[in-house]
Amino acid sequence: MDELDVRIFRALLTDNISAPFSPHLKTSLRGVARKLNVDDVTVRNRFKRFQDQGFLSGWRLLPNPTLFGYRMMNVLVDTPPKSPKSLMMAKLELIRGTVVLLDYQGDSLGIVLFYESDQSLSQTIELISKITSAKKIIQFRAILPIGQASRFTDADWAIIRNMEHDAWKSHVKVAKELGYTARTVKNRLERLERQNALVIPPALDIASIDRMIGLVLYYSYTSREMKEAVDRTLLSHFDGNYLWARLTDPEGAYLILLAPTMASVKRYQEWTRQQPGVASARAEIIVESINLWEKTSELFQ
Repeated sequence: MDELDVRIFRALLTDNISAPFSPHLKTSLRGVARKLNVDDVTVRNRFKRFQDQGFLSGWRLLPNPTLFGYRMMNVLVDTPPKSPKSLMMAKLELIRGTVVLLDYQGDSLGIVLFYESDQSLSQTIELISKITSAKKIIQFRAILPIGQASRFTDADWAIIRNMEHDAWKSHVKVAKELGYTARTVKNRLERLERQNALVIPPALDIASIDRMIGLVLYYSYTSREMKEAVDRTLLSHFDGNYLWARLTDPEGAYLILLAPTMASVKRYQEWTRQQPGVASARAEIIVESINLWEKTSELFQ
């Protein structure tokens, strides 16, 4: 995966604030080509390679969690040395609201979860701490687009459930499977999209990228006043390497990066630590990612 692949993938996400969630049901590959000033065939071939390699198997379609009172948190857990992480992850999968688990090289784990209130988040963090015997837990608040829909109709729910594993399924195919007209499907999806009633996360396996190391570069700020300058510096420096950034927490942020070698990982981490305004930085290599987006249906019943 080279720099052009990275730029194509970022263009597919379309929304830097809520990435990797896209607010749009389908991004035009032709539009991506125009945006990046490359030919259509190149973009289509690169996109097909993403799919063939298992890096990007598609997009999920979910109701916007904010419509049901949910917020999102990314959690970094330091586990005891040589702890049985496979057993921990099996237990963490059962926690209500857990949608992504990341097994990092060494003694740490990443968790993405939805929660309803500060109290429920506190209880979930306490449960995570008990399961993992955590030495340290760091939280990064994430922001989702605010949904504006007043309610979902039965037809809306039927369409969402039909497309939950494939947000790019054609209107004609959805209509045929549900007994609606293609126009009905198209109009309802366009309305829900205008109302920010949907979120579309990609189904990714970053650890599967050939000849590249996928990692998460976490960092914190010396002060909130330094946040904008630090973020700008890191995004500029890693412009050809980062798949997306999570910059919505005033205390800290992280980038999803690709590195060609282990030596590069260490170099990225040390360079970040040396930047003015950075209080701390650490790079976590992704060994395995477990997507549990189907569990969100439990939350929205």
